[in-house]
Amino acid sequence: MAKSIAASLLLGAAAVMAGLLLYFFATSPEQPASPVILEGAAARVEMGAGLRGTEPHFLLNDDGVGLVKWRVANALAENFSYLRLQLQGSHPSEAMSIFWKSAATGSQLHSYRATESLAQIEWIPLQPLDKWTGTITELGLVIYGQPQQLVEVGSLVLLPDTVLTRFKVMFAYWLTPASWNHTSINVYSGVRYVSAPIPSPLPVIALWCIFSLMFYQLFWRWNSGLTWKVTACIFLVCWISLDFMWQKKLLVQLSETHGIFAGKSSEAKRSVGSDAALFEFVSDAKKLMPASSSRLFVVSSDDYTGMRGAYYAYPHNVYWRRKGRGLPQREAIHPDDYILVLPPTSLSYNSRENTLESPGGNAIAVQLLISRQAGALFRVL
Repeated sequence: MAKSIAASLLLGAAAVMAGLLLYFFATSPEQPASPVILEGAAARVEMGAGLRGTEPHFLLNDDGVGLVKWRVANALAENFSYLRLQLQGSHPSEAMSIFWKSAATGSQLHSYRATESLAQIEWIPLQPLDKWTGTITELGLVIYGQPQQLVEVGSLVLLPDTVLTRFKVMFAYWLTPASWNHTSINVYSGVRYVSAPIPSPLPVIALWCIFSLMFYQLFWRWNSGLTWKVTACIFLVCWISLDFMWQKKLLVQLSETHGIFAGKSSEAKRSVGSDAALFEFVSDAKKLMPASSSRLFVVSSDDYTGMRGAYYAYPHNVYWRRKGRGLPQREAIHPDDYILVLPPTSLSYNSRENTLESPGGNAIAVQLLISRQAGALFRVL
């Protein structure tokens, strides 16, 4: 019975792979374009310090940001469905954005900020991106990490939508862990990204189980038939295969998390975690406020960012309101109060008038104390 079950599972896997192959062939372009390879050595470092040598190294600037770009020739956006990012050596575990220019829009920049950490990005689907059209003339990366961190860029590769590329992307998405974020405790999607041409592993494994049961019933009916034991064994193998992908990703995440946080104090952990930029900014902002008597209003259109910013601002006298997109009533704000603005926000700072303005609200006279990418601190005048 064991040999019959194994043979059924192999036939079921072959049937599923054949189905995927036919699906990919049917939905792929007949004459795909050639890949466009942008070597790291040909990149131009626009932000950060470029270190020219045998390898394309550059340092992130003092704010932990680096910008590097390439000129692109004869690349029609519609011909390329995936961008493969190849980094060498160590690299930041923070976020990354890609940007591009097209011949149709001239100097206008279009961008996409990846939701995954840089350590887990390799394949980026291009066709779902807004404004990915026309002839691409420039392509670049904005990398966010630690100040003065060394980054080694191997290459960027624009790839057409071929059968081989789809299989590579499919297995990469199935086996590469997603980044930890504030929803990870409640939500686990199972994969990093799923689009129409890239199936989720769950229906694929389900089809494998169904096909295996069908092949066993078709070819080995004489060998006790499709009993509950056979059904349970086939189902268990398929279930363990699906669970193996999940366990593999968790073990990778465990190793990466241990390497980043193990042996560090609570404060040091915050300095290297996903909130590192926010924590460092709020820590510096707190030094500019007297802790005993100052009142601090925390404003952000994102509840998570506002909540974390308010938490890091303690033990100051902090006011933060959930789902509060702006400041409280004007009469509640007094001179020598402080306002911590964390993006995204609807508030805007008028540097000429030294006022903080909200849509439909009165302007507040303020003094800008500190401003960074993570936010800005103002003192009410």
